[in-house]
Amino acid sequence: SGLLPNGWIVLEDTEGLGKFDIGDLELVPILKGEEQYISGLEMRSRAKVEGTNLSLEDGQHILDNQDKVPEEYRPYWIPLAGTLVRGRLGIIRVPSLDWDGERWGLHFSWLEDDWTSRDRFVRPRK
Repeated sequence: SGLLPNGWIVLEDTEGLGKFDIGDLELVPILKGEEQYISGLEMRSRAKVEGTNLSLEDGQHILDNQDKVPEEYRPYWIPLAGTLVRGRLGIIRVPSLDWDGERWGLHFSWLEDDWTSRDRFVRPRK
């Protein structure tokens, strides 16, 4: 994928949502109840259950149409939980989208990183 740094490889990538309207997405909390954080493995497991298991292709579609992403999404990191990549140093990572103050970009969190209240899933509205 053109989204990955040189030498990085995709280990897993879900089929994704196909073509979707950015305006039809909704934010979904990653945490439940009183949780302060969850592991990357738990986050990925919840993404499957919640229908928020975005692929790298879904991330590309969001980046290509970022002018349509609602402003209220900007405070949150949005994982592309259906994708795992390995960097040149062998570290397994989960891609995520985040707002840098000017535009949405793709970043790579370690799979072992915790996910907190600053993170949200997105999915098509039901």
